[in-house]
Amino acid sequence: MATEKTYSKTQIILHWTIVLLVLIQYVANDSISALWRDRMTGAIANTPVPDIHVAFGIAIFVLMIWRIWLVFTNAAPALPANEPRALQILARSVQGLIYLSLFALPLSGSAAWFFGIQPAILVHEIVKLVLLLLIFVHVVGALYQHFWLKSDVLMKMLGRG
Repeated sequence: MATEKTYSKTQIILHWTIVLLVLIQYVANDSISALWRDRMTGAIANTPVPDIHVAFGIAIFVLMIWRIWLVFTNAAPALPANEPRALQILARSVQGLIYLSLFALPLSGSAAWFFGIQPAILVHEIVKLVLLLLIFVHVVGALYQHFWLKSDVLMKMLGRG
């Protein structure tokens, strides 16, 4: 897989669309939690009903498939060569774990929501917390690269690289 000097417009749009959808997922979590509790306690029929959280989760899953496909077909910019190797490994590891989480969340949520697999909701809740931590590390890392290391990685993802 070759590396590009900057992200494509599509990669940038996908990144920020997924960011927005994930933010909405955290904000809209209460509605799906209430529906899940009602289903599990018998307050409502134990059948999945339409919910924005579910729809956006499916959208994230589809967009992540597209994003991974673009990484393998269009590549992505290399990390700055002058960045310490340990930070490059950390950056790629966090990115990989974010990608993995963004696949695990819709899959575990779907297993719980559509198939009633109750242990999947525990996986979903754990991965949700892990993703939040990973996002924090990712944002701090991007800001560290930009302000401390003076790299252009953040500007590339803002379409200005």
